[in-house]
Amino acid sequence: MIKLSARDNVWQLQIAADTVGIAHLGLDTEGTGRHIHNLLREPLTLTWAQATAVLREWNLEKTATGVVYHLLLDYGAFDWHIETQGDAFVFKIHQEAWTPIYDLALVFNLNQRYCPTAILPHDVIDNVQLVPPWLLVAPDHGHLYCEDLSAAGIRKPFGKNVPAQRYRPAPWHATLAGQRRSHTLVWTLRAGRPFEKGDTAVFRFSPRPIKRPAEIEERSWNRIRRSWLNQFQANADENDVETPMMLANNVLSNPAVCCTAYYSDAMLFTPEPLPGINLPLLVRRTLDDWFANRLMGYGAVCSFAKYDAHTLMANSMLIHAAWDYIRMTEDTVWLRKNTGHLRRVTEYMVRRDQDQDGLSESVLSGNPWALRDPDRSDFYLETINFGHKNAFTNALIYRAYHCMADLLRKTGDKSGTRLYLAAARRLRRVYVASFYNRKTGVIAGWISQDGKTHDYIFPFINGIACAYGLVPRKQGRKILGRIIKKLKELKPEGWRWGVPVNLVPVPDFDLMQPGVEIGVQDIRHIRSKGIELVYDKMGLPRLQDPDGTKTYRGRFRYNGATQTMLTAYLVMGCSAVGMEREAEWLLEPMIQAAAAGELQNGLGVKSGAGAEHHDWDGNPTGYEGYLPEGWYFLLAALMKNKHAYRRLLPFCFKKNGLTDADA
Repeated sequence: MIKLSARDNVWQLQIAADTVGIAHLGLDTEGTGRHIHNLLREPLTLTWAQATAVLREWNLEKTATGVVYHLLLDYGAFDWHIETQGDAFVFKIHQEAWTPIYDLALVFNLNQRYCPTAILPHDVIDNVQLVPPWLLVAPDHGHLYCEDLSAAGIRKPFGKNVPAQRYRPAPWHATLAGQRRSHTLVWTLRAGRPFEKGDTAVFRFSPRPIKRPAEIEERSWNRIRRSWLNQFQANADENDVETPMMLANNVLSNPAVCCTAYYSDAMLFTPEPLPGINLPLLVRRTLDDWFANRLMGYGAVCSFAKYDAHTLMANSMLIHAAWDYIRMTEDTVWLRKNTGHLRRVTEYMVRRDQDQDGLSESVLSGNPWALRDPDRSDFYLETINFGHKNAFTNALIYRAYHCMADLLRKTGDKSGTRLYLAAARRLRRVYVASFYNRKTGVIAGWISQDGKTHDYIFPFINGIACAYGLVPRKQGRKILGRIIKKLKELKPEGWRWGVPVNLVPVPDFDLMQPGVEIGVQDIRHIRSKGIELVYDKMGLPRLQDPDGTKTYRGRFRYNGATQTMLTAYLVMGCSAVGMEREAEWLLEPMIQAAAAGELQNGLGVKSGAGAEHHDWDGNPTGYEGYLPEGWYFLLAALMKNKHAYRRLLPFCFKKNGLTDADA
């Protein structure tokens, strides 16, 4: 085995001596020793159609800058050079065989069980061809910027009557194929035509740093720069998903438009993290697919795949993402083409104000015992009984109205702009009066259809209400002060894995109940948590946990689970109302956890053991192992800067007539 490595072990390759291939690809852009972990599931190999070019023998030569595999075919030879070049490594493939080599490819079989490595391209052709340059992102390890340098050195023609294609380098593209059940991901760099005599391909892989956003100082950026790219995962061409290269829960999981804005919000500050890496493309592909396949005729938006069309959060998040995309690209051609879709999505939110009080009501009632599997609540804390008048969903809708007004302004639609600004003003006028709970001194979670207020002290709801300007600053400081005080009493050392979604236990009647037909495995799982089942007068199963303490602290489903993503709203809210010290108290432990790699544990974990959610003791309780929105809190590090705040949430400022917030 021959080792090649960069300065400070940013990357390390282990070259196999007994076969043609790279046995180990390690990466650590921050020099913390993680390069010893292999990102490959199987060796990285150079492949081709051997039926027409049989490999007869090979040998490995050590050079001053790396190694060369000399490959002897029936009709000549070609070489694979693997070289170090400063902080980069370079693959050079040179062909001297007299017959063409067909289907030449470099194959990276990636170890997704350990680390959900993603590939971000410049462009996508026919859904499967990924155009260079490419960015390999290995969460909590770093990234490699992959450039196709083949075009840099056009070779001279040889012989007479040479085909014209021999004057040009072979065009290369990539494919990314996955299989969810086996947690397999294969990234393949493919020659776009037969590789002929004299052809040379050159690829450079470098840990080139991404540009620091202007809204954050260098010292703070250096602490979060490796984790920043963890927020962006596009799904592979996989058997369970119709359209690849959409923003997704992870590279081998479902796209979920209800979370797309979490990724696109961060993209506003790094839309092109390295030259040619086109992050807004992924937003556009996601939205285009949703318009074509997952938008109901009456305006409801499917949250995942083609179901959960009652998740009102999905409508608002789609509008946020569209606004982010236009803000990044000024793609008014796309905007005009899709204004009809965007109107339909936003009009549905307006129509959901069924009693015309300014607040949109969910399809779900939010009444006790009303939520039963497989129904989900109206946003992705799906096992808590949010419904009817939901404080969180309405905060998102408030931002969506402002986003839609801004989009319509760009198309010259003055009447539409006025309509949605008026809807935003109506919502803001009634928000605090509707949701403020005098008993607890905070904004409640939801008001169910039967008129009852459900308040389990949700920090993220109070955070977003303050961050979006729905609560006046003075009142916001009092509200968030109460929440921070309680959080410090519960865990004075800080919340390393994010704060709990609720600080008061949710009782059984406001948790999702088991399905009508419950299997033996489900019963065993519930009882393993110390929870008993009872049956109501219809004979349907119910959880029995009247005070919620058996399921609390993240032990079961979302009841009290900690989440870094939702904690972002609390940090932003503190920054918005001038509680900078409290914002830093919340943020610092999560930055430390991210640097330590504690917010994900790869794919393939058992349900209940994923590190995207934790209980209060830091035990993983998630179901995926990796969710990119888990790093949304990094955006809150930028939002301490008023210019970043203005870029993301301009409606919170008196500017361009967008709002009269805090007037």
